[in-house]
Amino acid sequence: MYRYSDNNENYNIILHDSRATEIILNNNILLFVFGDGFYVKRNNRLYYTDRSEVQFELTFKPESSVTVYVFIWDGERMFREDVSLKDFMERIKSGMEFEFLDCYRNDREFLFKGYLWRDGSAECEIIISADKVTYYWNNVFTDYPE
Repeated sequence: MYRYSDNNENYNIILHDSRATEIILNNNILLFVFGDGFYVKRNNRLYYTDRSEVQFELTFKPESSVTVYVFIWDGERMFREDVSLKDFMERIKSGMEFEFLDCYRNDREFLFKGYLWRDGSAECEIIISADKVTYYWNNVFTDYPE
Protein backbone atom coordinates (compact mmCIF):
# COMPACT_ATOMS: atom_id res chain seq x y z
CA MET A 1 0.00 0.00 0.00
CA TYR A 2 1.21 3.47 -0.82
CA ARG A 3 0.99 6.60 1.32
CA TYR A 4 0.41 9.05 -1.55
CA SER A 5 -1.62 9.06 -4.74
CA ASP A 6 -2.37 11.66 -7.39
CA ASN A 7 -4.22 11.73 -10.72
CA ASN A 8 -1.74 14.29 -12.11
CA GLU A 9 -4.38 16.76 -13.28
CA ASN A 10 -1.95 19.57 -12.40
CA TYR A 11 0.95 17.94 -14.27
CA ASN A 12 3.01 17.75 -11.07
CA ILE A 13 4.24 14.21 -11.74
CA ILE A 14 6.97 13.72 -14.30
CA LEU A 15 7.93 10.36 -15.80
CA HIS A 16 10.77 11.75 -17.95
CA ASP A 17 13.93 9.62 -17.47
CA SER A 18 12.03 7.17 -15.25
CA ARG A 19 12.21 3.47 -16.09
CA ALA A 20 9.40 0.96 -15.77
CA THR A 21 10.94 -2.26 -14.50
CA GLU A 22 7.71 -4.25 -14.31
CA ILE A 23 4.31 -4.23 -16.00
CA ILE A 24 1.28 -5.98 -14.53
CA LEU A 25 -2.11 -6.52 -16.17
CA ASN A 26 -4.98 -7.49 -13.87
CA ASN A 27 -8.39 -7.51 -15.54
CA ASN A 28 -8.63 -4.04 -17.07
CA ILE A 29 -5.97 -2.45 -14.86
CA LEU A 30 -2.53 -1.86 -16.37
CA LEU A 31 0.19 -1.13 -13.84
CA PHE A 32 3.70 0.20 -14.52
CA VAL A 33 6.15 -0.30 -11.65
CA PHE A 34 9.12 2.03 -11.29
CA GLY A 35 11.82 0.42 -9.14
CA ASP A 36 13.68 3.73 -8.81
CA GLY A 37 10.56 5.91 -8.79
CA PHE A 38 9.55 8.98 -10.76
CA TYR A 39 9.60 12.75 -10.19
CA VAL A 40 7.11 14.84 -8.22
CA LYS A 41 7.00 18.64 -8.33
CA ARG A 42 6.02 20.38 -5.08
CA ASN A 43 6.30 24.09 -4.31
CA ASN A 44 8.25 24.68 -7.54
CA ARG A 45 10.86 22.07 -6.53
CA LEU A 46 11.52 18.72 -8.14
CA TYR A 47 11.72 15.62 -5.93
CA TYR A 48 12.16 11.96 -6.77
CA THR A 49 10.31 9.06 -5.21
CA ASP A 50 11.31 5.61 -4.13
CA ARG A 51 9.55 2.60 -5.68
CA SER A 52 6.33 3.83 -7.26
CA GLU A 53 3.53 2.79 -9.59
CA VAL A 54 1.26 4.21 -12.26
CA GLN A 55 -2.14 2.53 -12.63
CA PHE A 56 -4.29 2.87 -15.75
CA GLU A 57 -7.95 1.85 -15.71
CA LEU A 58 -8.27 0.87 -19.35
CA THR A 59 -11.21 2.13 -21.39
CA PHE A 60 -11.64 -1.07 -23.41
CA LYS A 61 -10.23 -4.58 -23.33
CA PRO A 62 -6.44 -4.50 -23.03
CA GLU A 63 -5.82 -5.56 -26.64
CA SER A 64 -7.95 -2.59 -27.79
CA SER A 65 -6.71 -0.09 -25.19
CA VAL A 66 -2.96 -0.50 -25.54
CA THR A 67 -0.87 -0.12 -28.70
CA VAL A 68 2.90 -0.60 -28.67
CA TYR A 69 5.32 0.26 -31.46
CA VAL A 70 9.03 -0.51 -31.43
CA PHE A 71 11.20 1.24 -34.01
CA ILE A 72 14.07 -0.76 -35.44
CA TRP A 73 16.97 0.74 -37.39
CA ASP A 74 18.54 -1.62 -39.93
CA GLY A 75 21.41 0.72 -40.79
CA GLU A 76 19.57 2.38 -43.66
CA ARG A 77 15.93 2.70 -42.69
CA MET A 78 13.69 2.79 -39.65
CA PHE A 79 10.98 0.12 -39.39
CA ARG A 80 7.99 0.22 -37.08
CA GLU A 81 7.18 -3.10 -35.43
CA ASP A 82 3.69 -3.56 -33.97
CA VAL A 83 4.15 -5.34 -30.64
CA SER A 84 1.30 -6.93 -28.71
CA LEU A 85 0.83 -5.94 -25.08
CA LYS A 86 1.58 -9.53 -24.08
CA ASP A 87 4.89 -9.49 -26.00
CA PHE A 88 5.81 -6.08 -24.56
CA MET A 89 5.12 -7.34 -21.04
CA GLU A 90 7.27 -10.42 -21.73
CA ARG A 91 10.14 -8.21 -22.87
CA ILE A 92 9.96 -6.22 -19.62
CA LYS A 93 9.67 -9.44 -17.60
CA SER A 94 12.81 -10.77 -19.32
CA GLY A 95 14.83 -7.86 -17.95
CA MET A 96 14.25 -5.01 -20.39
CA GLU A 97 13.16 -1.62 -19.07
CA PHE A 98 11.02 1.06 -20.67
CA GLU A 99 12.42 4.55 -20.15
CA PHE A 100 9.79 7.27 -20.43
CA LEU A 101 10.89 10.40 -22.28
CA ASP A 102 7.78 12.28 -23.43
CA CYS A 103 4.11 12.11 -22.54
CA TYR A 104 1.23 13.55 -24.51
CA ARG A 105 -2.30 13.22 -23.24
CA ASN A 106 -5.83 14.27 -23.92
CA ASP A 107 -9.09 13.32 -22.24
CA ARG A 108 -8.64 9.53 -22.26
CA GLU A 109 -5.56 8.82 -24.31
CA PHE A 110 -1.89 8.84 -23.40
CA LEU A 111 1.04 8.67 -25.80
CA PHE A 112 4.36 7.79 -24.20
CA LYS A 113 7.58 7.98 -26.18
CA GLY A 114 10.76 6.45 -24.90
CA TYR A 115 13.27 3.64 -25.16
CA LEU A 116 13.35 -0.06 -24.47
CA TRP A 117 16.65 -0.85 -22.75
CA ARG A 118 18.74 -3.92 -22.15
CA ASP A 119 22.19 -4.09 -23.73
CA GLY A 120 21.25 -1.44 -26.28
CA SER A 121 18.15 0.61 -26.85
CA ALA A 122 15.24 0.80 -29.28
CA GLU A 123 12.81 3.68 -29.69
CA CYS A 124 9.32 2.80 -28.51
CA GLU A 125 5.85 4.34 -28.35
CA ILE A 126 2.98 3.24 -26.14
CA ILE A 127 -0.56 4.50 -26.68
CA ILE A 128 -2.99 3.84 -23.82
CA SER A 129 -6.73 4.53 -23.71
CA ALA A 130 -7.71 4.86 -20.05
CA ASP A 131 -10.67 6.26 -18.16
CA LYS A 132 -8.50 6.98 -15.14
CA VAL A 133 -4.83 7.09 -14.21
CA THR A 134 -3.43 7.18 -10.68
CA TYR A 135 0.19 7.64 -9.58
CA TYR A 136 1.31 6.03 -6.29
CA TRP A 137 4.41 6.50 -4.10
CA ASN A 138 5.57 6.51 -0.50
CA ASN A 139 8.50 8.89 -0.03
CA VAL A 140 10.08 11.81 -1.85
CA PHE A 141 13.73 12.79 -1.77
CA THR A 142 15.86 15.67 -2.95
CA ASP A 143 19.53 16.15 -3.67
CA TYR A 144 19.51 19.71 -2.40
CA PRO A 145 18.78 21.19 1.05
CA GLU A 146 15.32 22.47 1.86
